[in-house]
Formats: sequence, C-alpha cells, structure tokens
Amino acid sequence: MPRRLFKHLNRGRHQLKERWFMRPFHRLLEDPAYWCLNRRNVTRAFALGLFVSFIPVPGHLIIAPLLALIARLNIPAMVAGVLFTNPFTMVPLYFIAYWVGCQILQVPSSPSPFK
Repeated sequence: MPRRLFKHLNRGRHQLKERWFMRPFHRLLEDPAYWCLNRRNVTRAFALGLFVSFIPVPGHLIIAPLLALIARLNIPAMVAGVLFTNPFTMVPLYFIAYWVGCQILQVPSSPSPFK
C-alpha cells in the first residue's frame, strides 16, 4: 500500500479544516475514520472512487467526498480513485468496457460510423 502518498495527503488535513469553505464540515472532518490508513478503509475508498468515476454524470469530485463522508471511508483514497480515470486512461477503459459489455450480452461489436 502506498503509505507515503497517503501520509503526505493526510498532513494537509489540518490546513484543509482551517479554510473558510470547510468551516461547516469542521466537526465532521475531525473523525479519524476519514483519514486512517488501514488496508480495509483505503481499498474500499479507492474501489468506490473508481465506481464513481464511471458514473455518467458530471461532478465526480463533488460526489466522491460526499460518499466518503456517508460511508466513513478515507477521503484522499476516494478522490485518488476518481482521478484515476484521466484522459489518457479513459479511452482504453471505455473500449475495454465496451468489449466486455458486448461479450456479456453476446452482441457483435461493430464500429459506429461517424457522419
């Protein structure tokens, strides 16, 4: 588990709580469950972040922390899971998902003609 990455992100939580836009969430963010680095919490948060990244709605970076707060998961790991699908990985992931969907539904994959 890349503890060094998450420890670096974890240090910034004290500065994050002092920002003016985070004042309403100050008491909520003091809970150590949102920042702990145990294996179960981080893997669940990253997996849920990947799930959120494939939902076809805008606002992934808003939905992910809200789900992390509801599910009491690691917030930096959740955001890292959402940011995993950047423009370089989104195209191959889309085609792999399309191919898997065609295999599951037993539909021939055909390229759609662009007009």
